Amino acid sequence: MSVNFYDVLGKIHMRAAGSVEKSVAEDLEAPDPKPEEAKAILESSTENEDTRGNDRSRGSKRNRKDSK
Repeated sequence: MSVNFYDVLGKIHMRAAGSVEKSVAEDLEAPDPKPEEAKAILESSTENEDTRGNDRSRGSKRNRKDSK
């Protein structure tokens, strides 16, 4: 008996998708916070936000502007 690699990947994908769907459904059923709490959550989560995303990560030496 041989195991088909793609069948295994398909089953893993289906299980992962199912667990994500369950998690999202649970999140959607949770009650919304009061407006004051929601505002506090949003303000605290954006205080240290880097608006440049991952642009600060160092690239290879060839990609740096100051390399010769």
